[in-house]
Amino acid sequence: MPRTCITDIIHPCIQANRDARQAGKDIPSKSEPSTRESAATTMNMRLLSVCLVPWLGLAGCTALPSASADDPETPPSQAALDQLQQVRRQYADGRYGEVIRKVATSDELAASTRPVRIEAYKLQAFSYCVSGYAQLCEDAFLRVLRIEPSFTLAANEAGHPLWGPVFRSAQGKAAGR
Repeated sequence: MPRTCITDIIHPCIQANRDARQAGKDIPSKSEPSTRESAATTMNMRLLSVCLVPWLGLAGCTALPSASADDPETPPSQAALDQLQQVRRQYADGRYGEVIRKVATSDELAASTRPVRIEAYKLQAFSYCVSGYAQLCEDAFLRVLRIEPSFTLAANEAGHPLWGPVFRSAQGKAAGR
């Protein structure tokens, strides 16, 4: 779930107050204090307290429910599907470095649904393995297993001499958490 900070919650209140002040015609400068400025400060404090009171129980940041990448009802975005298709093509063409970079840098893939992220990270793991980066391959498999602890490779994938043993090692580490 995405994390939301208390400042993200009160920001609309602060912005609304700022917009209201800017709508006034004669806003005195800081060098010219006035009754209007004093009233505006009092209004700021009241508005801020009204916005904060409901959230005083929250300490720091908290995860709030929202339509997220883990929501099974939310379909993946077209941009994420396009990027996943690009990653599949790059992998099929043997352009493993491009797969690694695309998955590592794509905000669309990282914020997408579980199945899209799992496939992207799996292809990244395979790419790391065939490129000779066993530790990074294992790290990518661990990302997959954090998303879906019961994830398993297909029979033909699990028997692969490069990533099969690395995946089994990642499974062992994930189970030992």
